[in-house]
Amino acid sequence: MIGLGTGTTSAVLLASPTLQSVETIEIEPMMVEAAQLFRPRVSPVYEDPRSRIVIDDARAHFSKSGARYDLVVSEPSNPWVSGVAGLFTVEFYRHVSAHLQPDGHFVQWLHLYEAGPELAGSIIRAYATVFPEFKAYATNAVDIALVARNDGKPPMLLPGALDGMPRMRQHLQSLGIADTAMLAAHETGPSGAIRMLAESYRTAPNSDFFPVVDQRAAKDRFRGRRAGELFALREAPVPVLDFTAGPPAYAGLVKQASPHMPLHVRKLASGWHGHRLLRGETPGPADMEYLGAYVLDYELVRSWITGCTLPRDTGIPWSAMVNVASDVNAALGKDAARDFWRSVADGPCRKAFSPVQRTWLELFAATGARDAAQVRTLAAKVLAEDPSLSQTARAYATLAAVAAHVAMGEADAGARTLQEQRRHLSEDHLQAPWFRWALVSLAAGPAPRAP
Repeated sequence: MIGLGTGTTSAVLLASPTLQSVETIEIEPMMVEAAQLFRPRVSPVYEDPRSRIVIDDARAHFSKSGARYDLVVSEPSNPWVSGVAGLFTVEFYRHVSAHLQPDGHFVQWLHLYEAGPELAGSIIRAYATVFPEFKAYATNAVDIALVARNDGKPPMLLPGALDGMPRMRQHLQSLGIADTAMLAAHETGPSGAIRMLAESYRTAPNSDFFPVVDQRAAKDRFRGRRAGELFALREAPVPVLDFTAGPPAYAGLVKQASPHMPLHVRKLASGWHGHRLLRGETPGPADMEYLGAYVLDYELVRSWITGCTLPRDTGIPWSAMVNVASDVNAALGKDAARDFWRSVADGPCRKAFSPVQRTWLELFAATGARDAAQVRTLAAKVLAEDPSLSQTARAYATLAAVAAHVAMGEADAGARTLQEQRRHLSEDHLQAPWFRWALVSLAAGPAPRAP
């Protein structure tokens, strides 16, 4: 294994009993000295006999070395630091690939702060030029780890991956990651969708010959730009990625999340405990905190479905129901989500729902079940028959309809729906990353169906 400017990462990896050796490459000797101030966190880098610190430039080291590694982790300084942009180029990634074992893995840290989507998109395009199949994990709200295999196969997080590594498990538990389901939940979406979003910003892949990052990094830092939209599809109000691939394996398994975790992981915990509240349980104060900004929406919806005191139409108050459905459906597996909304529709308040409201409940059930065909039909019905749609409700139904068309390979129908509805939607809704994803997906043509 080799780490590039990653003393802390090397220390964590040395917790694995199976690692034979670790090289940490650092260009600045004073950083090696200063890092000792972070003992005992980084003590293994200095004390473990398997660890070796090399003072060198990472690119120069690869050029001189004939070694092949099982794992390379690249975590250099921010790209706006002079000379660092060269560690985010196509040419550097080719260097890495040439020094990896055929089934070796490459991990690239990528920050989303002080970098616009054009800059981050250029790095993603450079990375994908050499490693087209990758996983993207959000380590928090502003940092991403890209993971790829050198042989082009998708990297896999296997069940029980932490078995036999008690020190690694202990470190992850200190971060609130208790099992592989929680670890898997940090993934932000398939590489194909991320690549499409990156390409939509039309910046070239970063390279030695077209140094996009070197030219943009300082300006993006000065302007305080962020690139979170490239990795935000799991935050969408509709599970747009699941209509093609099905819900992820961790759906329904994430019941807690610490405050520093990415938003889409916290959303899973929110939906889980919100679902408990709606079913009549009494979550404790700590569990209620997961509901965040949606706590009043959940309380309102609970009063509707238990007291049968529903609003007359689906105007602005109905936005609470839409927000709750977005939260719950993201958190649950498809059977649990479908069955919950059906129980609401057929429960004690079934006669209190208007015909349009019943259609909405059917749409929530179909969306929770990730049933693209049913979602397409029901979303179209809502958009055609509900005259009192709020902006939130219209955006939800529009996105659901378009995503279903994308999943079913009906680009023309999806484009028509989006064109008809966009004049009714605010610019804030249309600028959301999931609507950008919808536009580029429609332009790309039919999506491949999951086997």
